[in-house]
Amino acid sequence: TVEDNTLVNSDWGIYSENSTPLDISNNTIMNMSEDGIELQSSNSSSISGNSINNCGDLAISLFYSSNITVENNTLLEGQYGIFSEDATSLIVRNNMISNITDDAMHFRRSYSSSISGNLIQNCTDKAIALLTLTDVTVENNTLVDSNWGIYSNDATPLAISYNYISNMKEDGIQLKDTASSSISGNSIRSCDNDAINLFDSSNVTIKDNTLANNDWGIYSNDVISVVVSNNTISNVSLTGIDLTNAASSSIIGNSIQKCNNSAIYLRDSHHVTVKDNTLVDSKWGIYIENSISLAISNNNICNASIDGIQLRDAALSSIMGNSIQNCVESAIYLLDSSHDVTVKANTLVDSKWGVRSESTTSIVVSNNTISNVSLTGIDLTNAASSSIIG
Repeated sequence: TVEDNTLVNSDWGIYSENSTPLDISNNTIMNMSEDGIELQSSNSSSISGNSINNCGDLAISLFYSSNITVENNTLLEGQYGIFSEDATSLIVRNNMISNITDDAMHFRRSYSSSISGNLIQNCTDKAIALLTLTDVTVENNTLVDSNWGIYSNDATPLAISYNYISNMKEDGIQLKDTASSSISGNSIRSCDNDAINLFDSSNVTIKDNTLANNDWGIYSNDVISVVVSNNTISNVSLTGIDLTNAASSSIIGNSIQKCNNSAIYLRDSHHVTVKDNTLVDSKWGIYIENSISLAISNNNICNASIDGIQLRDAALSSIMGNSIQNCVESAIYLLDSSHDVTVKANTLVDSKWGVRSESTTSIVVSNNTISNVSLTGIDLTNAASSSIIG
């Protein structure tokens, strides 16, 4: 047991190698040129209730260790807060970390661990960095005023839930090369870039998050089998949900309002379902470019300052059962060589055009209800092999 000590002005405060079990608690450690507490090859130990201030390198570091609990520590004014490498079964909870010049928490090659209930603020880089991990839970943390809230690269599976993230200079949550993971129940506000960002990832579920006052709500690139459902997104400087180069994915049951660009944007994507969303007060409700095999159904879109749904160079797709009202231009607009698109059973009210198309082929417009249109109900210009039925 190491407790209730005051350690000042040394290289390391507490250094342990091949020791187990250890109980390191309620120490005051200040002005170390290296680490406040460093454990090498330790097991079944705890680090709790310590105050560590102004260490030149790491406040707490864990290497090749397992079954370590790090809780209720206060870590201030260092380069890193908690750093682990090649560690297993860590519990990191209820720590307060502030004014860090690099990452507040940095976990590399760490497995079967949990990060919960921590308060992290004022980090120059990442509040929580997760690199090459397996089976990690990140929940109920408060992350404020850093570059990234949660940053992950090559980590799977991850469960990121019920975190409060605010005022990031980059992204609230960014996942790269991640699979079989979930992002759920988080509140992310006032990020200068994306609230949630996915790159090169697959089988990720993003649900029940509240995202407000960010540049993008959810942005993804090169993803497969992503499910975006039941999120509430508002006051977005650019786009609410952006799936670029997405395959076999779905956007379902989201509420999106007040986007300066599109509520939902798809580009270079295929086999994507967009249904049961409520999209209000954006420039476009749904805007799609160069995508195929889309199913757009049962969405409620209103007050778009341009079009409710716009498809450019889209093919082999359907637009069915949507309710679109009070759009400044077209309720539905197809253009730029879109082909083999079915527009069926939609209710379109209070727009300049109901269904409008230019330079399209094999369009079927059937069984739609269109009313209170200031220009044309159905306008097919430069259309070929198309039909207007019922």
